[in-house]
Amino acid sequence: LAVLGGKILSQGRGVALATWQRSASVMNVPRSLTWLLIVAASLYLVGFVVAGSLRLTYAYPFDRTEEASVDVLRHILHGEPAYGPPTLSYVPVVYPPLYFYVAAIAASFTGASLLPLRLVSLLASLMGGALVFGLVRRETNNRALGLVSAALFAGSTHVSLTSLDLARVDSLGTTFML
Repeated sequence: LAVLGGKILSQGRGVALATWQRSASVMNVPRSLTWLLIVAASLYLVGFVVAGSLRLTYAYPFDRTEEASVDVLRHILHGEPAYGPPTLSYVPVVYPPLYFYVAAIAASFTGASLLPLRLVSLLASLMGGALVFGLVRRETNNRALGLVSAALFAGSTHVSLTSLDLARVDSLGTTFML
């Protein structure tokens, strides 16, 4: 008699071997699904980085708030305060100032345009993805789940599809919340 998984299979060796091979192929399904998830998550993250990189150099705003963000950046680079009473030529935005001051550091190298603002957003979103990866990996002790979680962070919400690589404060704020 052959025993596999606590069950008596049969006396014949061929039947036991065939049953063992079928159960072994079933046991590989989770491993193949894990690899499929890893490949899909990796492809999505690569696509996110490529799309964000292509958006970096696009000269025109994708969102109405990007133009206002460039105005705030110009004010900071000219030594003027980011906030103050509104004038006919400048109305300050109602977003926290840290994003604009971090972007001003990048703009000191690249100039006042959409590029430093989008660069800060893209780097912050990548840092947020790395934090999600690290948190999930630490809690589950599983790198594959960390990678899948980072990919879900990069693409599962409306904010991630429209704001994580644009000249908006959302990605830096989300990263600091993580």
